[in-house]
Amino acid sequence: MRVWADVYNPAGSKLTTVTAIISAGVRERLDEAGSFNLQCPASDERALTYLVRGNEVRIYVQEDAETPQLWGAGLILRRKVEERENGIGLNIEGRDLLTELRRPTVGLGRTYEAQTVETIIDDLVELVGGWTVSYETATATRLQTARYDGAKVLKALVRTVEELGVHFRNGETPRVLEVGAFGTAATTDSGLQVRLIKPPSSITRELYDADEIVLVDEISVTEDDDEIVNYMIPLGAGEGSAATTLKDTSYRILNASDNSIYRAGIIPTYPIYRRVNDFGIEEYAIDASAGGDRWEEVTTFKEIAPVANSDLARQLASDALADAAMADLTRRREALVTYALSVQKARLKIRPGELVRLTYRGIVPIRGLETAMSDELTYIDVDEDLWVMAVQRNISDSGIRYDFEVSTIDRLPKTAEEMMVEVVESVEARNVSVQNIVTAYEKSSWDTVQWGSASYWQKRASFPLLIDNEVLDIISVKLNFRTRPLSATTTFDHYNGLAPNDSFLGSYAFQVRESTNYPRNIRLFINGVNVTIALGGPWGPSNAAVNVSLDISPYIIEAAGGIYQEHLIEFECEEATGSDLVQVVIGSTSVVNTSHGFIHASTRVLAVARAIVPT
Repeated sequence: MRVWADVYNPAGSKLTTVTAIISAGVRERLDEAGSFNLQCPASDERALTYLVRGNEVRIYVQEDAETPQLWGAGLILRRKVEERENGIGLNIEGRDLLTELRRPTVGLGRTYEAQTVETIIDDLVELVGGWTVSYETATATRLQTARYDGAKVLKALVRTVEELGVHFRNGETPRVLEVGAFGTAATTDSGLQVRLIKPPSSITRELYDADEIVLVDEISVTEDDDEIVNYMIPLGAGEGSAATTLKDTSYRILNASDNSIYRAGIIPTYPIYRRVNDFGIEEYAIDASAGGDRWEEVTTFKEIAPVANSDLARQLASDALADAAMADLTRRREALVTYALSVQKARLKIRPGELVRLTYRGIVPIRGLETAMSDELTYIDVDEDLWVMAVQRNISDSGIRYDFEVSTIDRLPKTAEEMMVEVVESVEARNVSVQNIVTAYEKSSWDTVQWGSASYWQKRASFPLLIDNEVLDIISVKLNFRTRPLSATTTFDHYNGLAPNDSFLGSYAFQVRESTNYPRNIRLFINGVNVTIALGGPWGPSNAAVNVSLDISPYIIEAAGGIYQEHLIEFECEEATGSDLVQVVIGSTSVVNTSHGFIHASTRVLAVARAIVPT
């Protein structure tokens, strides 16, 4: 058995081959960079000269006359020389080539709107250079909307696949990235699935020669309920009322109260429900419990937000949030069982993301329990296909050792260190990414309203409300209106009490007079729709001032044509009748009954805004 390492400089030129290797180890993990280590004698000139930080190594192993296998490739990050009882040793540590994707950032405001996964990942990887990407066809054509601010390329890549529920891993040749759902069985050349089994008491020659059989030397099993979530309220960018929710998703939404359809759409993997909680706040949740006990969580995806201020951008962001939440639920809705395995006789290269069959039954004798139904206890009993999440290969004078981490679900439990890193990265992302905020603005003005028996005496008071892409979304629109009589300026002949004429220009007196009549039975129209009855009108049935406050949010938020338009708020009144009616004399004989006056309208808009320059 031979092991050696080819060494390359940062420019990609081969420098030498190091053969004086005492031991070597390579670790591969799904969806993240792996690692490697080498131990060499410091007395070896090539090892001491060329195994230095910044250089690249490619580790090869050859068993007997078989074809050499590339075990792994990576960049040297740490070098340690130490004196030992048996001599001076050189320890080399590093990460696999995916660490190159940890160096550059994507910059600020890198935006993709309804782009294929292939387009997005190719664009991200091009920022590094020298890499190619291989896709599963079904994954490559999926659409995604995303905005990245200041993230490392690798972090952006992790986010992309996580939100879609797919994976990435190192290819079998250096600087090739593989992206896909994976989950295919690890097989021999003849198509037999790799099986990991507990060794029998005696190993036959037939069993030893079977390449698909891997013998388990050591096993540990961890059952973890800590991260179970099957009912999720997902939130994207923004705080509180400004947070991105599932409100605008194109997926079907059901009413939580009776399971009826709140809004039709694409049927999702898990049902989406809308409810209004005890505090009057809308909640949109995804239920993957299938009618069982709920494990609830409010989960934040703070980097998911609309990439522009538009109806389409909000929908795409809501869809991305739904996809990310459903992918997360798929991996967290059941208890996670992981197995750590040390094995022998692993002749095939088993890769992260593949499935292997683990068949193992562990029995321990029971002692000192007189009431036991049996004299033995089964502590492990498994016979199922499991995800390979991590592979560790070590070679030394004692031979080759393989360690596997396999799982019932395509994820591993997070360590305390990993959770802390996620918290730090989340804070950093929020500091540089565009977040949603709540803002308010108000518009008020006066207009006249008049209504008479003749059409030419009919006029609505009109108040346009423009909502453009300076805002992302509308939370609420409150309308206040009040009335007062008309006023007019009059003139008369101060000396003679006559009507003014040109001969008495210097004798005019001017007077502001206000009517005593108010607009009656006021009706409200929004975007041409009569909403009077729905909002509790009409208002002002008698000759008196009115001061009314209304919530017109639904008529703006759910307006035909979307929120981005000039919404028209209009008032009209009824013709007045009775002893206090208003009469307009036309000519010498014609009298028209009217109702008229001023309406002062004030609209206060509570909106969500983002630091995005409107287009």
